[in-house]
Amino acid sequence: LRYDVVTDMQFERPINSEKGEIPDIVVVNGKKRLFFVEIKKIGSDLSKAEGQLKRYFKMMDRPPVRFGILTDGIRWNFYLRRLRSGIPEAVPFASGSVSDKVSFGFLDALDQMERGNFNADTLEEYALNLVGMAKTRRTGA
Repeated sequence: LRYDVVTDMQFERPINSEKGEIPDIVVVNGKKRLFFVEIKKIGSDLSKAEGQLKRYFKMMDRPPVRFGILTDGIRWNFYLRRLRSGIPEAVPFASGSVSDKVSFGFLDALDQMERGNFNADTLEEYALNLVGMAKTRRTGA
């Protein structure tokens, strides 16, 4: 995604030392957190890690981090932070695999999260449209 490993990424830094929540990567722009990436072993059941994403979204709430990626390096799932009854949830909005036929939604999500293209509001609108939640925008931001 063309982010610089030294200046744009924080690796395994606790977001809450009391709870031990440590995302693998937090992508930043200066001091602003843009999104996080949780990396699992190739072939892992990624759905089992969605609870981890929900906890990250809950902990990264001042200001909120609105996006997350869950990947095993081959399969990539993109998530949007939304609130349901005031509780953050991880809503999947795009997914794909580099080993299969690549979908347009997956490529577009990658493109929008790329450095130089990243705009949280535009990406959120795109994600909401993909999951059929347009016009409910910003309730979780």
